[in-house]
Amino acid sequence: MTEIRRVGKLPCGEIEHGFVLPRQSPLGIFDDQQSQPKGTWPIAFLCLPHGLAWQVTPDMIHLDTVQTVPPGLHEASVWQVEYECAHNNCGRHWTIYTKHSTDADPDYVVLRVLNANPTIQCEGEHVVVFDRYRMKAQHLES
Repeated sequence: MTEIRRVGKLPCGEIEHGFVLPRQSPLGIFDDQQSQPKGTWPIAFLCLPHGLAWQVTPDMIHLDTVQTVPPGLHEASVWQVEYECAHNNCGRHWTIYTKHSTDADPDYVVLRVLNANPTIQCEGEHVVVFDRYRMKAQHLES
């Protein structure tokens, strides 16, 4: 049986990221809904292949439909990485989103973000300093 899924496409340089969008209901948001919206727009998105982070607004994401990836293949989806700036104990909390395989280990996603070493401006006059022990990755249910 073929299932059609909603995906978002976000351009980055010469490539276009395609990722399965988190579940949403056309009826709205319910208290017991698993995929509660978090954060506000614009969001920070990290392109892992390029190591680039930028602010994304809803109009930058192009919607499309695709057939579901067969079981056993790696499906890419949205990951939310929450982190705390470790610059001189700044402590500001931030969230960045990235695309990775749905079945990845959360610790591995954190390591990929650290290896990309994106330059993100903190609210102070410094660049965010990442510390893996102050980071948590979560796959957004799709």
